[in-house]
Amino acid sequence: MPTYEYKTVAAPRRAPKASGAKGPEARLAHAMQELIAAEARQGWDYLRADSLPVEEGGGLFSKSVTIWRAVLVFRREVAAPRRAEPEFVAAPRAPGEPREPFMSVASSPAGPDRAEPLPGARRD
Repeated sequence: MPTYEYKTVAAPRRAPKASGAKGPEARLAHAMQELIAAEARQGWDYLRADSLPVEEGGGLFSKSVTIWRAVLVFRREVAAPRRAEPEFVAAPRAPGEPREPFMSVASSPAGPDRAEPLPGARRD
């Protein structure tokens, strides 16, 4: 299963003039296209746009106001770290309690219900 890292970028609030883009919608679309292309050159895939509420204070005597801000979410796949093999951890035992010998379930001819001790296993 792939592992991703994520990055958010503020969406453009104003669209700069661009050649061939007529009208505010076309200029905004061009600004978004340029931003997404710039992130793609760095290996980021565009995922989605989200609008989030942000509480902003107006000043010393004014109330805080909630404003909705748009962010663009990008992700890229990262190499998953190699996991170490799990270790065998023995269950805790009371002082003076004898140790259980190691059993081999797979190699037991009697099956998993009647496992036999491995050759050379000690019995205390």
